[in-house]
Amino acid sequence: MSIRRILFSALLASVLFNSSVFAMDRDTLRQKYAEAKQSGLIGERQDGYLGIIKNQGDAAIIVERINNFRKKRYQEVSKESSLPLSEVEMRAGQRLYEKAEPGSFILINGKWVKK
Repeated sequence: MSIRRILFSALLASVLFNSSVFAMDRDTLRQKYAEAKQSGLIGERQDGYLGIIKNQGDAAIIVERINNFRKKRYQEVSKESSLPLSEVEMRAGQRLYEKAEPGSFILINGKWVKK
């Protein structure tokens, strides 16, 4: 397994399970994140961050907290790997697109598309 794949896996796990970063406990955040994705409130952008499709419920809070954490992790990966931050973000975005569950939304050419 490549170092990038390991770092990405660690990033994704940290985003979903690290309760110290979020005011919500990890189970609540994980549940709200899954519900927001399934209901089409949030989706993955090409730049490695979440976007808001419909600003309802906790969508804005979930996106803000996860994006803040992702940014921090991308910066760490950039520093550790000597890759530009934009490259780390782009690669993470590609992997998130690939791993997006059927029925979830991804942003393609400025439009939200159901995968």
